Parts: sequence; structure tokens; C-alpha cells
Amino acid sequence: MVRLLLEATAIFSGVTLGFLADDFRDYRNDRKQEHESLTQVLLDLELDSEDMSPMLPQTEAIAEGTQWISNHAAKGQVPSDSLLMVLDSLSQTPAYSYEASDFAYSGLVNTGRIDLIRDANLRRALVVYFKDRQPIVAAVNAQWRKAYFEWWESAGNHIDFLPDERPDEAWPHVRAADAPALGRDRKFLLRTIAINNWSRTLRKDIEEAFDLSADLAERIRAYLDES
Repeated sequence: MVRLLLEATAIFSGVTLGFLADDFRDYRNDRKQEHESLTQVLLDLELDSEDMSPMLPQTEAIAEGTQWISNHAAKGQVPSDSLLMVLDSLSQTPAYSYEASDFAYSGLVNTGRIDLIRDANLRRALVVYFKDRQPIVAAVNAQWRKAYFEWWESAGNHIDFLPDERPDEAWPHVRAADAPALGRDRKFLLRTIAINNWSRTLRKDIEEAFDLSADLAERIRAYLDES
């Protein structure tokens, strides 16, 4: 009887230890995947900030230039030479397209492993940035690009774009076919207001995204240091 009891105890202990060992291996694997995923999230945040950075000076330049045009149009006088200088400067400002970097977050969501991140507050912060903030920047950027091209379409009715093959980079990129008419073109002026508003909105959204990204990166680093 004692022997049977000992054998049963040994079997039970062996099975229990086996389960515990499996659970421990799973736990270690989960922690390793959690660490790797959050490290990749940090890289995504860095790439995302790099992708948004060029839009800050871009939107500022366009907001300032179009504000100048709007202010003078409201006074009923848009100086032709100055207008051309503004348009010439803005013609060299590209219509930047934002592409969100979310490889790690998308991987966690698509595989159903977002719960690998044990800290619920950190999980929520990831959702706020990648599911809320990034789509907002992308949507506003798309509207900004639409307004930008519509604005140049209206301007194109009154100006000519010069070829790029110029011996001196200081040469102008545009010239006026009818600068006074451009300053009176109602559609052009309305689209000037639109691109000005979209530029300011996009810049504000990018600055907010930078703040959220920096805060999220700091929280992830602190979490990894503690883990």
C-alpha cells in the first residue's frame, strides 16, 4: 500500500513538475516575444518621427506663404513681384506623403498577441498612438495633399512653370502669365485659404504626434528596464 502511494505520488509530482516546466517555458517565451515586440515598436516610433519631420518646415513655409497672399488679397492689392517670389519659393516645396510605421503594433494585433504586453496602461497608450494618432495624421495629410494640388491647379491658370534645366539654381521656377489676374482669381484665393488651414492643422497634428511618440517611447524604455 505504501509502495503504491509512493508511486502515485511520484507520478503526480512528475506530471505536475512537467506542467510547471511547460508553463515556465511559455512564460519565458512570452517575455522574450514581449521584449522583442516592444523593441521593434521603439524602432517604428523612431521611423515614424523621421517620416513626419520633413512636414514641419514644409507646412510652416506653405502656411506663411499662403497667409501673406490672403492678407494682401483682403486689402485688395497683391504685389505682382512679391507674389511671384512667394509662388517661386513654394514651387520648390514638395507635397510630402506620410506613411505610418506600425509594423510591430500591426503584428501584435493581427496575430492576437497584443496581450503579450502585460501593462494595461502601456497597451492603451499603444492603441492611442497607432490606432488613433497615426490615422489622424495620415487622413489630414491626404486632405492637405488634395488641397495643395488644387491650389496649384488654380495658380497654374495664371503662371508658367519653367523647366528644371537651369544653369543657376537662383533662377526663378515660375513666371507670371497674368499676375494681376491671379490676385483677383476667387477660386485661387479660396483655395489659398484652404491650403493655409490644412497646413496649420497638419502641423498641429504632427506636433501632437511627436509629443505622444516621445512619451510612449519613454514609457516603453522604462518598462523594458524594469522587466
